[in-house]
Amino acid sequence: MRIAAAFDCLTVVALATEVGRGPTKGEVQLLSYLASLLAVYDRKGDGASAWGYTFAVTPSGAPFSAEVAEAVDGLVAQGALEVEEGALRLSDMGQDLHAQLTELNLSRSRLGYLDSSSATALVLPLGMVRAALARSPQVSAVVAAQASREMFSESGLARLYEDFDAVRGVLGPGSGSLFAASVLWLNYLLERDGEGIGERY
Repeated sequence: MRIAAAFDCLTVVALATEVGRGPTKGEVQLLSYLASLLAVYDRKGDGASAWGYTFAVTPSGAPFSAEVAEAVDGLVAQGALEVEEGALRLSDMGQDLHAQLTELNLSRSRLGYLDSSSATALVLPLGMVRAALARSPQVSAVVAAQASREMFSESGLARLYEDFDAVRGVLGPGSGSLFAASVLWLNYLLERDGEGIGERY
């Protein structure tokens, strides 16, 4: 089990349960993937190779990391995560483990991305986050090819950087808010097909 993936899983579950029910395994995958994209945005491209584990996209358009799946299953088997009606939550052991992992330098560098990713779900329902990411350059290219493959292809990254440059242009040079960047970009992806948050609320 990779430490980075284990920390991400515990953090996403901890953040999600602060404001509601725990996330499902698929939602942990989704929010971990969004966090990795925010690292790419923040590091202006370098985050793609430095995240610590990889994602593939399935033909249905869902991001999937074997490392995240292994971490979730391993943490459940160890008793650090508990499952109730499909929702994950931290056990007492899981809270202790999460506190220990948070002290690592590796974990501290990831926390802002995971926090912004999870906070995005407070503004955009997870169904809309999933729909938006399905239209992102990385995912849509794989869906069009009707095959599972690893994320962050060269062509997909080039289009992703274009999107992110546009987001920076809207937010301005003084904004360092990853949360604002996340919400703006996802809503832009939805609005391209007339399903932005302004259309729903």
